[in-house]
Amino acid sequence: MNRVVLMAVDGEALMIPSALQGQTSLWRDFAETVADVIEDGWTPVVTVDSDQSPGLETGFVAAITSSLRARRLDAQVIAALIHPVVDIDDPAFITPTKPIGSRMDAQTARRHVVEDGWDVDEGEPGSFRRVVPSPEPLQVLESEVIRTLVKADVVVVASGGGIPVTFCDDELVPVDAVTDKDRVAALLATQLRASVLLMVTGVERVFVDSLGPQERALDVITVDQAAALQAQGHFPDGSLAPKMESAIAFVNGCGCDAVITSIDHVRQALHGLAGTRVVAVPEGLEL
Repeated sequence: MNRVVLMAVDGEALMIPSALQGQTSLWRDFAETVADVIEDGWTPVVTVDSDQSPGLETGFVAAITSSLRARRLDAQVIAALIHPVVDIDDPAFITPTKPIGSRMDAQTARRHVVEDGWDVDEGEPGSFRRVVPSPEPLQVLESEVIRTLVKADVVVVASGGGIPVTFCDDELVPVDAVTDKDRVAALLATQLRASVLLMVTGVERVFVDSLGPQERALDVITVDQAAALQAQGHFPDGSLAPKMESAIAFVNGCGCDAVITSIDHVRQALHGLAGTRVVAVPEGLEL
């Protein structure tokens, strides 16, 4: 079996155009990147932020399959719907914080609160959105099945955060919540014993003191350095913060590297030539 890389691709990396022609071009470009990774001796597992575009996994499967056939690469591609298991007693269920859905005015928000029992939040004056819990994922139900597919060098394309579920009296039931796609990716990468967690976003490398007088790009940092920078607030909430948290969790969980980079630097990042790499063992590194 080739080395396994979990490629967690978010909406900022994709910059999905609204027109179908633009989407098809994007799928084709990403498929070529996946084919490059396979030619370099990796077996990729891809998670994509399907919230950005319903049916994204299907589009990627078709594009990757076409790219592999064009290069005479003998690999199959399959889409997978994953289910992260969460704890119903997770404190996140007490205070929902994850905004979902479209924005509403005050009257519409009040109606949903009364009629549907929604929790809503006024993110901006006069603009409301529904908020739901974002509990910590504990395991991905399909990890063993995906591992079997990976051993057969099948390329798996999975939905980012998946559909969260919990056990209730030995019965598996869905929960009204959203699991963070980066945390799910890190968890799945750990369960698959991936060699690298590659988090693909809108920037080639991570910066500290962004736009400030001490702005600098991070090349290679230890997991302890990453945790210290996280505690100092260098990574914005809702963007790089969950990615760095997930990178730290993956490195601590398996001792392998996590890399954050952009979609056009994936191949270089896997060769250690691009991206911000979080590593477990210090090698005389200094910030």
